[in-house]
Amino acid sequence: MPVLTVALFGGIELALNNVLEPLLYGKHTGVSSIALIVAAVFWTWLWGPLGLVLATPLTVCLVVMGRHIPRLSFLSVLLSDEEPLTPAEDCYHRLVTAGEQDESELVDDYLKENSLAALYDSVLVPVISAAETDARDGRLDPEQLADVRESLRVILDDLAMRPAASDQIKEGHIEAAHRPKTAAPPSHRVYCVPARAERDEFAGAMLTQLLLEQSIEAHNAPATLPAAELLDRLEADHSEIACISVVAPSTVIHARFLCTKLRARFPRLKIIVGLWGATERVAEATKRLHDSGADETVTSFAAAMQQITELSDAPRELVAVAV
Repeated sequence: MPVLTVALFGGIELALNNVLEPLLYGKHTGVSSIALIVAAVFWTWLWGPLGLVLATPLTVCLVVMGRHIPRLSFLSVLLSDEEPLTPAEDCYHRLVTAGEQDESELVDDYLKENSLAALYDSVLVPVISAAETDARDGRLDPEQLADVRESLRVILDDLAMRPAASDQIKEGHIEAAHRPKTAAPPSHRVYCVPARAERDEFAGAMLTQLLLEQSIEAHNAPATLPAAELLDRLEADHSEIACISVVAPSTVIHARFLCTKLRARFPRLKIIVGLWGATERVAEATKRLHDSGADETVTSFAAAMQQITELSDAPRELVAVAV
C-alpha cells in the first residue's frame, strides 16, 4: 500500500509538472508549451528538483531577454508562443534592416504561390503603410524611411522588368483569384494619380504594372505634381480612366479633394476610389467619397482591375478612377 501511494503521488506530480503546468503557464507567460517541457527536463537534469522548480521562471526570463536584447533574439523565436511573422511583416523587417537580408528572395517565394496583385495587396501595400505610419509616429527615423522607399523602388523596378507570368495552376484549379479574368481593350488609356504623397505614388506604380501586364496603356503621375497641372495632363493625354491612389496614413480627405476637382473639370467622368489596405470604416469612407463625386470604391488591386475592365466595356468617354 505505501508503494502504491508513493507511485500515485509521483505520477500525479510528474503529470502536473511536465504536462499540465506547461500548458497552463504557457498561456500566461508567453512561453510555448513545448519550450516549458524541454526546459523542465533540462533544468531538472542540470540541477535536480531545484531545477524543476525554477524551470518556468528561468525560461520566462530567457524569453524576455530575447525580446529586448537584439543579440539574444533567437531565444524569443525558439521559446515564445508568438505567431510567425506574416509575409508583410517579414518583408518590412527585411526592408528596415536593408543590407542585411535579401528581400527579393521573399518576393520570389511569395510569387511562386500567389499572383502579382496578391503580392501588392497583401505584402507591399501593408509594408508601405507600416513604414509611413512608423515614421510619422517617430518609430522610424528619416534615413530608415528613405532606405525602405529605395528598396521598394528596386523591388518594383525588378518586377516591372520581368515577363508577365501566367496564372499558376495546381490540381487543375487556377490559383490566381486576385487576377482579373479579362482585360480592357488596349485603346483605353489609364492615368494613375497619387492622392497626396510618395506612398500613394508607389501604389499607382503597382496598378500601372498590373494594367500594362493586361495590355492596357497606363501612366503613373508623380506625387509632386500640382493638382492643376495634373488635370491638364489628364486632359492632354486623353485618358479614359484616371486612377488616384490612397495609402494610409493618407486619408479620404485627399481623395475627396481630387474627386471634387475631377468632377468639376470633367462632369462625365466615372470615378472609382480604391482605399488600399483599408479595413476600418470603409462604408463610411465610401459614402463620403460618393458625395464628392466618386462612383465606386475598391480596397484591392483585383477589384480595381475588375472595375476598370467593366468601365472599358462601356461606351468610350472620359473616365476617372480614384484609387
